[in-house]
Amino acid sequence: MLSSYTFTDEETKAGMDRLVQDANYIACPHTAIAWLGAQAYANDHPGTYASVFLSTAHPCKFPDAIDADVFAKIVLPAGAEALQEKKN
Repeated sequence: MLSSYTFTDEETKAGMDRLVQDANYIACPHTAIAWLGAQAYANDHPGTYASVFLSTAHPCKFPDAIDADVFAKIVLPAGAEALQEKKN
């Protein structure tokens, strides 16, 4: 069975915020959408099963999508730190 779900930017942001609050996990927007989809599927199909969703990107790639206070907690990978010092 294949299911799909769509979420607005506001719903995605709320999902990102909830992951931080409930799981202390900072997710990129794409990962938050995958988590929201797993939650929606669970609501639509009650029962006992496991859901798996994969994180698709490091959240440091989305500074504009993450609250500044949450973004400040992100530990940058070494490669990302080096890129910050490069000029466009």
